Amino acid sequence: MSGQQIHSQVNVLLEWCAANCIFIDPHMRIALDVDEDEGGRGCLGVYSTEKFIPPNYTLVRIPKDAVLSVRSCSLSGYIPFSPYGLEAQLALSLALYAEILRETQSRWFGYLQSLPAGLVDLPMFDLNSRSEDGLTTLEEINRFYHDFAEPLLLQHMALWQYGSTTSSIPTLNGFYRAFSLVHRALSSVDAYHGLSMVPIADWENHVHLESDYNVCPECGSLEECPHDAEESSEGRTAPKSKIRMLIMICLRYDFQYIWGRLDERPSCSTSMVSFWTCFYLRMPLKRIKREVFSLFRDILPCLNRDHHVFDQSRLIYYGGPSDRQFYLNDEGSLSHQLWSIFFVTSVHRQQLFPTRVDLRQTLQAVLNHQLTLETSLLGDQDESENAPSHQITFNHPDTRIIEVLLEIGQMSMALCSHLDSELHGLWNAMEEISDNAVRTELALSLLMSERSILDVANRNGEN
Repeated sequence: MSGQQIHSQVNVLLEWCAANCIFIDPHMRIALDVDEDEGGRGCLGVYSTEKFIPPNYTLVRIPKDAVLSVRSCSLSGYIPFSPYGLEAQLALSLALYAEILRETQSRWFGYLQSLPAGLVDLPMFDLNSRSEDGLTTLEEINRFYHDFAEPLLLQHMALWQYGSTTSSIPTLNGFYRAFSLVHRALSSVDAYHGLSMVPIADWENHVHLESDYNVCPECGSLEECPHDAEESSEGRTAPKSKIRMLIMICLRYDFQYIWGRLDERPSCSTSMVSFWTCFYLRMPLKRIKREVFSLFRDILPCLNRDHHVFDQSRLIYYGGPSDRQFYLNDEGSLSHQLWSIFFVTSVHRQQLFPTRVDLRQTLQAVLNHQLTLETSLLGDQDESENAPSHQITFNHPDTRIIEVLLEIGQMSMALCSHLDSELHGLWNAMEEISDNAVRTELALSLLMSERSILDVANRNGEN
């Protein structure tokens, strides 16, 4: 793809976003995520333009009526809705394929042209995996297309047959592409839309995890509506209109987070999806995966060799090979592996490692300065016992070291805040359980203990 084609593709997408009231913060940029292992091919992705984006910073707002789903597509009255499973993926694939066939006539054209042009590799096409009917996934896709999708598309060809190009003619290979795009990028938005294609948020460097289904499954309303089974009463409270949705950017590769929520609005059509992030990608995905894990492997032997240094820290503990590795202990301290992930993520982003020697020196400097700060800020009484080994004097520490420590603290706080958000409402739950629910009460007590650990870890990060 030439530079001019990429520029045109990005411009069409941005114009479509503006027309559909999708707000993209200037801290973000849209660029081609080139896969060097695939001959330079790639797709559009989201990148940061700043050195650091703080937690809870809103980057994108997406109206729910910009979401492509079975409920919102051109064939919405003809495609059966399914909330989950392969049936839901096939239904969404048909909805997406119908819009692809419509080309420029589709109101999602600006978004659709930003998706990968060909098939996306999937592990789904496993001939050994069979359904209850004895069919493989590929056979089920073929049956759905021939028995339902193709006849429906031909029956309603007036909706999509606008062009004379071969891409405007339904084919099995075209449906394969739609299915691969759906399986790669689908998001479960709510009980009304179900599995959906969410513009911007469903690109290569985003992975959707969870959402709240607290909307009317018939009309998508966040408030009381005619579809409610019970009649409203004066004492009845309106349902929560802020729905939590968790989106992550490449957690599997570079440990960078993005969270989202639905802001409060009077109806489904005007409710907004907000996305905010701690850290963003600044280079192609596979390159980050290789470099970050290479750095992680390089520093672990150093930390294992000098593990006694963690005895002097209140914020880091040494997790041995037999221990669970990426954890907070009961004192709110990070395991050295989890701390290392935060360290290499920050160092990699700031490009502070021209050589492996520089990396080890940076590691030692950051550790030493953290221990020095712990002694000062956490009020150690016996400084001689807690002084770090081979200590470097930081009368005027390198600002880059301070930046790394700052980001480690921010990542730790972001992690704790996210985990803590999952535990809200425990006190109310404790009050509502019956006296006979002993096991439930015990489980909630354990969760409350976990929350207190997160509070300690969060305060440590603030310090």
